[in-house]
Amino acid sequence: MTRHRVWLAALVLLVGAVTILARPGNTAAGKSSAAIPVGFVDIDEVMDKSATGQAAKKQAQVLRTQLEASLTKKQQTALLTADQRAELDKLQSKAENQKSDADKAKIAELTAAGDALEKELLALQQKASPTDAEKAKIQDLTSRMVSARQMLESGQADAQKQLNEQGAKIMGDLQEKIYKAVEDVAKDRGLAMVVHKEARLFGGEDITDAVINKLKK
Repeated sequence: MTRHRVWLAALVLLVGAVTILARPGNTAAGKSSAAIPVGFVDIDEVMDKSATGQAAKKQAQVLRTQLEASLTKKQQTALLTADQRAELDKLQSKAENQKSDADKAKIAELTAAGDALEKELLALQQKASPTDAEKAKIQDLTSRMVSARQMLESGQADAQKQLNEQGAKIMGDLQEKIYKAVEDVAKDRGLAMVVHKEARLFGGEDITDAVINKLKK
């Protein structure tokens, strides 16, 4: 995920109507006006330092870790039969506190079987003159490997799609919370406008720390 989103780079919140008033005694139209109270905020700093931003990043990282762990488990058991993989998936899908000792033992057994088959295939492939039985075994395991690789590629695409969708939701929720915090701080301080720090050329009140503090509540 990039540090900036389009919505972050263009962050502009208008709070109430902006009224430009001529200074007393000045009748020349457009020559003078009251200063408009403007603030600016560093969104990167808000995301890095606020509890809300850190929680969103952690949530996204947990999701990524879970999906990667799921794909790793599937890769480790690629050489199991379709029935064995289905049994393993069913057992692993149970909540940890719902797995019986027998379930845990079966998971360990199937995982170990997958590791053993992988080592067996590697050893057979390295043989200079395999027997007919060994050739048949190589063909069977290789066929399983090809089939499993196709399923893994599909699973990887599904996992990436899920990560993108849920990541977008996490970022959307974070965006709304930051918008609300910026708006609240702006109203509290009587600011007519708040812009992203990178859009500021000169002046303005830095409300970054105030927004970070607001997100703690």
